Amino acid sequence: MSKDMVEQITDLIKLDWDAAECYDRAIEHIETPDVYQNISRFADDHRRHVDRLSEYMESIGETPPKKSKDMKGYFLEGFAALRSMTGEDGALKALHSSEKMTNKAYREAVENENLGEESMRLVMENYDDEKKHIAYREEVLHAKV
Repeated sequence: MSKDMVEQITDLIKLDWDAAECYDRAIEHIETPDVYQNISRFADDHRRHVDRLSEYMESIGETPPKKSKDMKGYFLEGFAALRSMTGEDGALKALHSSEKMTNKAYREAVENENLGEESMRLVMENYDDEKKHIAYREEVLHAKV
């Protein structure tokens, strides 16, 4: 595994941790039952992404990152907390911003020609989830307008 690939997988793991925490913060303000259920499932998706990418790194002899927040993580969690104070709409808008970031990171990873076959498969599967997350949130936010 190239150094570039290790760094990219590491960054995705950290971003998925941050996104899961953002979801956990925002979900406290989701009142609509079906939205709550979907948002909870999306938070679980992010945790599953962390687990799968971490297992992959271990399988190739690399050490996955330990859970810690970087500046982006503090920003996302703080942003989610502030937006969530305005209720469900604010929480959904905060999550939408978070998903834009994760979608961009996964899109860039998919475009990386240095990813191996197995890591590319994992990244593409996770990216499919990310695209579903953002499409759902756009649908819900559009319906609320």
